[in-house]
Amino acid sequence: MASRKAVRAVTGLAVLASGAVLYQRATLSSGLVYLAVAVALFAGATVAVFVLAFRRAHRTIWLVVPALILAGTAVVELTVKQEFGCPWLHGEADLPAVSAPPQETVRAYLDAVVNDDRKTAGRITSPAFLRQEGAYPDSPFCNWREVSDLRIHIPAPAPARDGYREVVSIDLEFDLEQREPITRPDGHTIDGYILGREFPTDRWKIIDRIDIGP
Repeated sequence: MASRKAVRAVTGLAVLASGAVLYQRATLSSGLVYLAVAVALFAGATVAVFVLAFRRAHRTIWLVVPALILAGTAVVELTVKQEFGCPWLHGEADLPAVSAPPQETVRAYLDAVVNDDRKTAGRITSPAFLRQEGAYPDSPFCNWREVSDLRIHIPAPAPARDGYREVVSIDLEFDLEQREPITRPDGHTIDGYILGREFPTDRWKIIDRIDIGP
């Protein structure tokens, strides 16, 4: 009896831990589908554990429940890896104020990139742009190790697009250090972004990249 209780306790902790990890992974992703899957699996597993804790059940149930949760976690992890093309290494970056100028949004995005903070990046970019960044073979989230000597030029007005009424383009220069140079070399880099917002009270978001040169 004692061993059965111990197995139930360990299984319950494993299920809750897996559900928590799954939920965290999904909330950091840019897709609401992952969040819905995570919440459903986490809630279902939690209910199952508490129900089974007070009712007799076949011992194989205690293997099935955590297996389902771990399988769901693996599915979300695999989907996230396919979306961003790299392992998930979450860090933290400061989120700029809603009233921050476009230059601060760009600075915050680069900080989020080198810190692998997709949650912050997702709040200052459009979903399409974030998916685009993850599609590169050397996605900045995976491959950029450090951005230094950053120089952000003055924003220039650009035509409205993609539902954004106010749009600007920003050129920037920086020294780039990568984990592995693939499509661009390390060192001095010239880059650029297009940012947009619908109303003056909205946050500036990066909506596209301007590939200027190495």
